[in-house]
Amino acid sequence: MPKASRRSPQTKAPVAVKGAARPAIAAARAQAPVSASPPDSRGRADAALLCLLALAVRLPNLGWGLPNVEEEALPMKKAFEMWGWDAGRVNFNPQTVGWPSLSFYVHLLLQKLYYLAGRMFGTFENRLDYYVEFLVDNSRLVVISRLVGVLAAVGTVYVAWRVAARLTGRFGGILVGLLLALSPMLVEHAQQITPDILLVFFSAAAGGRLVDIYERGRVRDYVWAAVWIALGAASKYTPVLLTGVLYATHLMRRHAEGRSLKLLGIEDRRLWLAALFCALVFCATSPYLFTDMSVLKRDFGYQAMHMKQGHFGQDSHASGYWYYVSKVLPHALGLPALVLGVVGLGWAGLRLRGRWTVVLLSGLVFYAVLGALSTRFDRYMLPVLMPLALGVAGLWAVLQPRLARVSGRARRATAAGLGLITVGPATWGTLEYHRVESAPSTQWLTKQYVTQELPRDRNFFAAELYTIELPSTEVQEQIKSSIVYLQMSERQRHRLLDMRTYEYTFLPMYSTRVQLSAFYYDLRHFEVYDYLLTSGAVRRRYEANPSRFPQQVQFYKDLDTYAELVKDVAPHGRNRGPEIRIYRLTDVGKQRLIADRGRLAPRWYLPYVERLHAPHFTAFLESVGGHCYARGRFDLADRFYEALLETSTPADRARWLFRLGYVKMQTHQIDAAAPLFEEYLRSSPDDGSALANLGLLYVRQGKIEQGRGLLQKVASLDPAGQLAGWAREQLARLDRGAGSEDASAPPAPPGSGGGGPREGGG
Repeated sequence: MPKASRRSPQTKAPVAVKGAARPAIAAARAQAPVSASPPDSRGRADAALLCLLALAVRLPNLGWGLPNVEEEALPMKKAFEMWGWDAGRVNFNPQTVGWPSLSFYVHLLLQKLYYLAGRMFGTFENRLDYYVEFLVDNSRLVVISRLVGVLAAVGTVYVAWRVAARLTGRFGGILVGLLLALSPMLVEHAQQITPDILLVFFSAAAGGRLVDIYERGRVRDYVWAAVWIALGAASKYTPVLLTGVLYATHLMRRHAEGRSLKLLGIEDRRLWLAALFCALVFCATSPYLFTDMSVLKRDFGYQAMHMKQGHFGQDSHASGYWYYVSKVLPHALGLPALVLGVVGLGWAGLRLRGRWTVVLLSGLVFYAVLGALSTRFDRYMLPVLMPLALGVAGLWAVLQPRLARVSGRARRATAAGLGLITVGPATWGTLEYHRVESAPSTQWLTKQYVTQELPRDRNFFAAELYTIELPSTEVQEQIKSSIVYLQMSERQRHRLLDMRTYEYTFLPMYSTRVQLSAFYYDLRHFEVYDYLLTSGAVRRRYEANPSRFPQQVQFYKDLDTYAELVKDVAPHGRNRGPEIRIYRLTDVGKQRLIADRGRLAPRWYLPYVERLHAPHFTAFLESVGGHCYARGRFDLADRFYEALLETSTPADRARWLFRLGYVKMQTHQIDAAAPLFEEYLRSSPDDGSALANLGLLYVRQGKIEQGRGLLQKVASLDPAGQLAGWAREQLARLDRGAGSEDASAPPAPPGSGGGGPREGGG
């Protein structure tokens, strides 16, 4: 028997249809595709103008929010961590699988190029100049990092134009290019440092190659489709959904080639090559995904819970499908474009079939799967925008045969009307977006008030998320005790230390198991703080469901009762952002609170220990405890450090032993402090600070000879050091027979301010 023909699916003879109105549609379905050869000069000009337009509408306000970074910007921050500052070499393991790694590597490469340019032009003398700039003012890097999203969006516009021009001709390509170039949602996310915009570009490129698979079925079409899908999945996992579309397209191609589907096409080497390249590219761009199974289990478990429960307890009974189609997509493209895109995509998919079915599936798979999740974010619909925009061009493709019978003027009027209806609302939405972004945000106004209007005394701040983030004295102290700081020049140290810092802590908020944040929402935790800031973005969520969040709601009532509202920054007029309230915690209000509620009960934290996210729980207790210490409230610091010691892991126990022992010394709990230092010294026998403190404790307990022995050891550790000088003074006192009650305390260990005492200091 002769081999089956490898004809293009569009070269098959048209199927006869009934009725006089259908021959044109049948002919359109059977017509050969627009040539996939490189575009002519007119096409190249169209593409260039569309790309320039896409670039032009994304450059204004690219520095929104700066010098404050008001977005999460995780890829940029994770890339900065991967420089491996303490080790002195890059660590390519991001140590998280909640997101795959490609966006981290893209921004790491960008930061390396930025640093190299800085070295060439004299901005950076060495890598530590870059380190200091990132901490002091990283505005330039933020703008450069946002350009990644801008370029990805421009690339998406180009891919969409190319696919639309092939499917529907020049007008369809221009229409789709304009719609995506001016989409307010695509403009907004192009100006953010997230992996989502990379996902959009890679998904669009994969969609174009899926059409190629249906039309031509070449090996390289399969391979490139797999590569783009893998790169999308390595940016954020959801493009893996396109593997199902690839397989469906493969079956359609096999059917068009007249090949048997008895084995479901799995014997086809093209499919196996696609699977191989998809796996190889994904593993190459997220190489550490399976290297640490504990991290994999932790992060995937969290993501599964997140998707099941919904972000911040979103109502899982509400329909995600309705939310996206009623709230998100009308904003993304404009309501007329959405309606025309859905109608055109469905109509072209059903009538013209073939390649339009591929386009339909590539958008439908994202909407169908992500709309079913309890967790809903607007950005989940970004990869749906290109198929919907192509749907508008698909409507034009369906209408073209019907318009063949009308005059040229009527066809041009129809095209102009379709373009105006489609692109007009998107243009208005983008203009409105830039109008809002050009105005100062509530976060910017709040930070200006805090840094310029409040007294410049040593104030202590506590804040909810989505308020402001202040440079932390505690973080600065941690840097000063790091290896990186020891390697800095005096100029670099001065620049870092000249930055004004604040005693600052924040109240964690959880995306899942949101009720557990109740632990942090007790005003009695903040007895040593001067100001507390709340955000409407958080407060509104809690107060909307008082039966579910009674402690959080009570916290806000306590603020209104016992604190003084000094500033309310609301998003009135042109200002964007959440309403931020600044409360002053006065001594009178704190006394009333304690009189009415009493102090925190001993071991108040135990019901939460096993259920809270350990890093947040530990950081909160450490920060508040350190601030209590810095304020001289050792009685309160004692309570927080006891909580840290009791809930710590064996690896962290030593650091809390030292801190708790030091605080108990300050509160004259001599008999309780000594055993803590004794246990600490079993793991760090040459720690001069611990030896000095325990020697003093022994002297105060009357164990003179034991104390003398420890002080002699301290004096011998670093004979020229300050601690050794203190030890010699104490030994001289003992030789003179001075009373133990007159023994002076040793010098405070490094970092005993803001963040609390730290071990070390031989």
